[in-house]
Amino acid sequence: MKNTIATLALIAATATSVSAQNHMNSGGVVGKPTDFTWEGVATLPDRCEFHEGNTNGVMELQEDELTWLVTEPAQIGLRVRGLTNVWIENDGMFIGSDGKDFPAVVDYVGDDTYQGVGASFYTYDAETMKYPVRNTTAGKFTANVNERDGDMYITLGGKAYAQPGTKFRTGVSYKVVHTITCID
Repeated sequence: MKNTIATLALIAATATSVSAQNHMNSGGVVGKPTDFTWEGVATLPDRCEFHEGNTNGVMELQEDELTWLVTEPAQIGLRVRGLTNVWIENDGMFIGSDGKDFPAVVDYVGDDTYQGVGASFYTYDAETMKYPVRNTTAGKFTANVNERDGDMYITLGGKAYAQPGTKFRTGVSYKVVHTITCID
């Protein structure tokens, strides 16, 4: 709605200046009706905002007591316009509800890049193609938006590994935090 108001204000201002350049005399308006136009340039801001359907994922500690498997992927929905990239970055830590944190190595690929809970990918509302989220050494993945306009959906699945010797505690909740950054 804000974009619509800004655009209408710009058109109204342009229309006023155009009509002021045409002169009237006692005989009426000089020129033909086609000489009077409204011109406006859309100056919409770049956009990156969350929309409906965002949910946290769920992970489960495996028998080795070091590997967490994502059993329900996180779902992130973004509205994008005029952007070049979206960064998906994990904090590299298991954050414990008891205040104790442990280093984490995240594997976004899982067992199958394109199917199942092991899949991490992003897609757009106008496409059926699923673009895989791949592992990076820095824990940050770049989704190439290419200045698309519309809704973008990110699904984060996979696994997270703790270092040998890490002791997770019974009854403590752990999470791996992801940050989404929009780049214009």
